[in-house]
Amino acid sequence: MGRSESAYSFVGYCVRLQDLLEQIHDDASLTYVYDTLTDSDVFIADENEEENHDYLRQMNKLEWNEENSWESNKDMLLTKMARLVHHTLLIPVMELASNTRWGYNREGVHGGYHPVSDHFSERLSDLYENCPPNHTVVWIIRQSGG
Repeated sequence: MGRSESAYSFVGYCVRLQDLLEQIHDDASLTYVYDTLTDSDVFIADENEEENHDYLRQMNKLEWNEENSWESNKDMLLTKMARLVHHTLLIPVMELASNTRWGYNREGVHGGYHPVSDHFSERLSDLYENCPPNHTVVWIIRQSGG
């Protein structure tokens, strides 16, 4: 059976995980952080995926309780993510292009494209205008194999 590799290009945000967690100061900010952390497209900037495995393992172990105070849930997140807090979290917002290839031998160059929409500059300016505190607007490349 062959294998596949996929690559995606996005515009989005990056933020150090600790900076994101430190933004929790009430129920609304806790909801934003929790929703960001549990979004399936969010991942750790990591070249060998070991940190992403740890991140996903920790996310699957979260003992989230909406009845707890935001302070308790913040403490739980800081404890669970303690080993990863110095890593950069990548938050894709808008996919620019993607490419997938299959087979046993995937040597050589393989590429794809996606037309730039008329609304791209509007969306990009929206990203800058609505950028959360401590976040940076970035180009993101996500590659996966399986």
